[in-house]
Amino acid sequence: MTYKLFNFILILSYLFLRVYSFIPEGRSAHSTVLIDNKLYFFGGFVENAKSCTNQVFYLDLSQSFDLIAPPWVSLTQNAGILFKSCRGTALLNEKEQTIYLFGGLMRNNLNKDEFVSNVHSLNLKSLSWNVPNIEGTPPERRRSMKGVIDNTGKIYIFGGFTGPTLGSETIIRYNDMVILDTAELSWLIIPASKPYAANSYTATLLSNGVIVYIGGTETREATATSIDIKIINLFDTKTLTWSVKIATASNIISNRFSHTAVLASATKYDSSTPQSSPANVVTNNSNSTIKIISASIGGTVGAVIIIACGFLIYRWNKNRIELDPGEHKLPGSITQIHHSSYMI
Repeated sequence: MTYKLFNFILILSYLFLRVYSFIPEGRSAHSTVLIDNKLYFFGGFVENAKSCTNQVFYLDLSQSFDLIAPPWVSLTQNAGILFKSCRGTALLNEKEQTIYLFGGLMRNNLNKDEFVSNVHSLNLKSLSWNVPNIEGTPPERRRSMKGVIDNTGKIYIFGGFTGPTLGSETIIRYNDMVILDTAELSWLIIPASKPYAANSYTATLLSNGVIVYIGGTETREATATSIDIKIINLFDTKTLTWSVKIATASNIISNRFSHTAVLASATKYDSSTPQSSPANVVTNNSNSTIKIISASIGGTVGAVIIIACGFLIYRWNKNRIELDPGEHKLPGSITQIHHSSYMI
């Protein structure tokens, strides 16, 4: 009876306490992938834990939500990364419905290096991680780089660097272009004399097949400095060649690294007309606060009800045993049962 009572309380706990949604901790150096209307997050460095994480979760952008309490959905239990990951890059092969996670730090539960392969893949249908068998010479391990993927399934990854965090005794910065063909599962590495070795930039693929690299840091004569934000390095994926353009602007934009960039269609706005907030985002802080408080109260009330029900059932069962002890008597004394267990 005690076992059944325990199961009953567990079921009630699930029904009443599941109002608490997953709330991810703040993080940096994570990777993101947009799949249909869901924005997926992979790993990242969690400041409170002082380590990377293997978490996988997403935010559904097709539904309205409060900015104060976004409806995060965790997939870590079924699709968590095989190691703690951060400072890598994740990309989607839409045709294969497979996400490829390249490079970065790979840590076990003791925060020790857990390197197995440069690439791990997540099948979105089965939610299973695999280490793909890729032909050719793999690139050196690296971190703090960005990748892009074209419509043929080729991933382009430029630069990055390695060091003690990746098992190297010295810091080495790269200026090669690594191409991973996810359709053929093969490597191609193109040495590059320019731009200089770089990392922590943004990489954006244009519709004409040109990748735009902005910002980051570069290394010249063993010295790392910020890349001039006005220098736009371009890589043509059709001709596999580099070119450079200089941006001009009336206002001054400061150099930066570890930033992000998003490609948007050209749209003109009338500054005299106030623009409305996006339709899928609700910014009413009071409503968000009310929902959070309601969820907390609901969870607390549920817990009280569970405890009360469990106590009443326990008292009822105990009274039955006291009224009719013979009905619940075991065949043999407790001493005999324990003795038999030891004999086994």
